[in-house]
Amino acid sequence: MSKVPLSKCCPEDPRSFQGRDLVTSEATRLDGGRSWGGGPELSVEARKVWEKGQDILNGAPRVNSMANTRVQRLERAGEEGRRSPTPQGGAESAVEGQLGAVGSLLRCSKVPPGSQGLNPQPKLLVMMLDQRIPWLQILAFMAAQSSLAQLPQIPPITDPKFIEDCVKIHNELRAIVNPTAGNMKYMTWDASLAKTARAWSKKCVFKHNVHIGKRHACHPLFKTVGENLWMGILTKYVVRNATTDWFNEVKYFEMSDNTCSRVCGHYTQVVWASTYKVGCALKMCPNLGKHVVMFVCNYSPEGNLVGTRPYAKGVSCTYCEEGDTCENNQCNYPYWNPSWEIPRRITCNQFCQICVSFRLVGIVFAITGVYILQKKFPNMQLMA
Repeated sequence: MSKVPLSKCCPEDPRSFQGRDLVTSEATRLDGGRSWGGGPELSVEARKVWEKGQDILNGAPRVNSMANTRVQRLERAGEEGRRSPTPQGGAESAVEGQLGAVGSLLRCSKVPPGSQGLNPQPKLLVMMLDQRIPWLQILAFMAAQSSLAQLPQIPPITDPKFIEDCVKIHNELRAIVNPTAGNMKYMTWDASLAKTARAWSKKCVFKHNVHIGKRHACHPLFKTVGENLWMGILTKYVVRNATTDWFNEVKYFEMSDNTCSRVCGHYTQVVWASTYKVGCALKMCPNLGKHVVMFVCNYSPEGNLVGTRPYAKGVSCTYCEEGDTCENNQCNYPYWNPSWEIPRRITCNQFCQICVSFRLVGIVFAITGVYILQKKFPNMQLMA
């Protein structure tokens, strides 16, 4: 009987009896024609080899890294047995070699889904790692941390860049309303409004603050405040994207008759002319989705008053209050401060600056004149 090179034969189904039949036939030939079925006539040594082969060929559930090592040992023993010319121990060595070849055959085969046969080598490696050290869990955790590290950080409400982004995008959008606004105030940051936005965003509930309508519940000075909410994926442009989404509701708003066909409240609050204070906060909310954040902005004085247009149509800055300056098509009030503020801030508008300049020049001339007179008339004395 010719020997079949099992190491070069890879049947599609490792559970087939092809490998077992070849081993049995080869063992029968080498053992003098006796039946090789695992019966009592086998020697102790041959039975050990047979049992090892049964474990491998049947794909016993206990196959693991120890079985993999056993297969490698059988392959090496088989190579030595095929090279040995002596008949003593030749049958056992030859059978071990054939079993080793079958082990190689099974490792290079694909196990069908649901098969109880020997798993391919990659799965043996995974099994071994999973049994000893939870490498897969560690790698998965590291991958998750790596993906989170690539996300932008949530800025605090005191972050200068965050404050600048919030104020800048609001003023940019308020400056481009169409038709133009004659009384649009310039927005500035308010720390108390930002604290209110932060407190509500921590709840990660996508609905309006239930305390908005309560007097002085959201700001120490303003009785009530306005609010806009936004929810979406965290990016470094989340402030700009959210505010622009609110502003884009303009397509549903008709300024001529102050009507709205769908949702317009976010737009009208952003462009409400008398609103000049804004405070915002950003919060990661895993309960709302993966990498989902809530962006909350509060406004004072509040907008969206029933029956009132968001702003007065007209040439930019036409209706600014006395003392305001026109900055980026908006009424700015850089020199206004509360009269009750302690310590009182010292501010000076253009008229004040001109007066101060003349006074400084006058003082310089006076000192210079006195010096010249003293040099020219050293004995001059003032009459009492």
